[in-house]
Amino acid sequence: MTAAARPRDATQGAAAPTTLLVLGLVAFALTVGVVSIGRAAVSLQQGTAAADAAALAVLTGSTLAGGDGSPALEAAADVTLENGATLVGVDLAGWPHRVLVVVAVDIGLPLVGGLVTVEAAAALRPP
Repeated sequence: MTAAARPRDATQGAAAPTTLLVLGLVAFALTVGVVSIGRAAVSLQQGTAAADAAALAVLTGSTLAGGDGSPALEAAADVTLENGATLVGVDLAGWPHRVLVVVAVDIGLPLVGGLVTVEAAAALRPP
């Protein structure tokens, strides 16, 4: 007697390729997430450096720093652009020559994107 052949199921043996596909997609998503977080962290650090440098550049126009007494706003804008950011605003708050600089940085995330603002302050006190 011969055993009757069972009909073969069309989905039989598909578990391994499906598992590999799902694991590959998860690994890809995790890689994109880690790279995006790294890019955002670098962009924020770049924005902080640009804001700090711009705040110091504004104060170079002070008489205490050997300037002519007017804030060096053009120098701040130039420094900000050189650091890959955009100068949003400068707040000059009286004595002791305190300045608050806000810059915008594009964090460039693939799915979120958008601009982030970073603030920095600098003060110049008399000797």
